[in-house]
Amino acid sequence: MSDGDPSITRAVSKVFPTALRLTCFFHMKKQVKMQMTNKGVPKERRSKILKEISLLQLAHTVPVFLSAAKKLVKQWRNEGMTRFSQYFRRIWIRGPLRFWFEGSMPGSVLTNNGLESLHSIIKRQ
Repeated sequence: MSDGDPSITRAVSKVFPTALRLTCFFHMKKQVKMQMTNKGVPKERRSKILKEISLLQLAHTVPVFLSAAKKLVKQWRNEGMTRFSQYFRRIWIRGPLRFWFEGSMPGSVLTNNGLESLHSIIKRQ
């Protein structure tokens, strides 16, 4: 599991081409928030989109995730957020960072915050 850094993504896919690569949900939402302005999401709609993504994150299987994601992206597109819906589909549904929801690997952790906390402690020592 990682935060979606492009260099980590390339390295993992090169060294472990068949590995299932989980993306930290905390970092996924952080990246989505940063892209909302660039992709034309109105300020008043951003909070609701993050709630919708949080609900999508609860999908317990890949087929449920894909079905719900397709409907959500279509809704965003119909609301005039075409650039955002294209970005979300390309990166978070079809791209190498697509395994950020619970059904990606049932029973696994959802974030890498615990590991990052430990890393921070080690760096300070």
